[in-house]
Amino acid sequence: MKIAYITYQYPTLSQTFIQREIKSVAALGLEIEVHAMRGRAIPFDHFIPPGVVIYPFSLLRLWTLIYKIPQELFRDPALIVRGIQFLQGKRWRGFDDFLINLLGIGFAFATVDRFRQSEVDHYHGVWATGMTTAAALLAKMTGKRFSMGAHAFDLYRHGGDSFLKEKLARAVFIHTTTEANVRYLRHLVPQSNVILSRRGLESLPDLSLKKSNSCFTILSVARLVPKKGLEYQIKICQELKRQGFPFIHRIIGEGTLRDGLQKEIEAAGLQKEIQLLGALSQKEVQEYYAQSDLFWHTGLVDAEGDRDGLPNVIPEAFSWGLCVLSSPTPGADEAVLHGETGWISDPRQIESTARAIQELAVNQELRQKLGEEGRRWVEAHFMSSQNAMILEKAFREFSLSASLESVGDHLSYPTHQ
Repeated sequence: MKIAYITYQYPTLSQTFIQREIKSVAALGLEIEVHAMRGRAIPFDHFIPPGVVIYPFSLLRLWTLIYKIPQELFRDPALIVRGIQFLQGKRWRGFDDFLINLLGIGFAFATVDRFRQSEVDHYHGVWATGMTTAAALLAKMTGKRFSMGAHAFDLYRHGGDSFLKEKLARAVFIHTTTEANVRYLRHLVPQSNVILSRRGLESLPDLSLKKSNSCFTILSVARLVPKKGLEYQIKICQELKRQGFPFIHRIIGEGTLRDGLQKEIEAAGLQKEIQLLGALSQKEVQEYYAQSDLFWHTGLVDAEGDRDGLPNVIPEAFSWGLCVLSSPTPGADEAVLHGETGWISDPRQIESTARAIQELAVNQELRQKLGEEGRRWVEAHFMSSQNAMILEKAFREFSLSASLESVGDHLSYPTHQ
């Protein structure tokens, strides 16, 4: 069975979790093609799983739409009617939403001839935006079926993708990674087939590689965007310094807020305490996990409604036996259980969070206990070889079932992990 994964860019440093997912699903016997609508973000072939074929799409091919759209409409005039019905009464939820869906439509028309000649059995849009638009349109034009992922910004930012409900209703299944998302998706479209399959790690790191520090060292790995709540980290670090607590805080990641965060760090006089390290390779990130005493996640719901699901950096920190301090957000709180696998503190509560950091710094025994329990959580819930089996089963059984109406009647998939 051949699956066409449709992504935005592939591979990318910020989405190594997708690469691990594809590798693990392919290892179970499914043939995977990856179609990247914006090509590659990085050129390195070692990010590409063995046996997986990558098709980076060039935007220059969109010129072919001049004749390919009329060609397809001549082949199936009903596409015009369906398109009008689909768009009727809709309002775009932002210019970027308009552009990514438009790219998905263009990609589908530009590549449909190639897909007709291929042996692809099923299309899978990795995110619910333009990638799923492309998957749905290609499935319609080639007589196949499609599934979709729905995880974070594509569900919540500005209320989610402009055509989210329509896509959810038409997909043979929806893949998501948190129990909070399962509830939300079933609220939107109760009859949808929602599959909970968390991402995962291929293996656990060797804890003998961990290093001790002379100064208490905190680590955050996050894109520098509003939903990560990094401005609160600076305020809390300022409070820690005011109280005379010695520490080093390293932030790995890039994003639109970098310049603003750097100015805030300088204004607070924290140049020695806070290091903005930028985007790093996966190997370098792992080395910083090994050098840290505490992992800090301050995800929030931003002004546009965007939020994380379960950030993959939390289980990655767990795997290193690190104590994780997290904000109380849905998704993260499914893994970080206060006092059991980690510690919860609202970063908007500056003084109480600063106090929590100092208490965790002093209580090494508690940090070690929480880190050990977090690693056990990863072993039970976040290994890619286990979670990929859920996706592989869904691809095979939903795609090959006799009729769409009967899909799901005889299948049992986890909705709680």
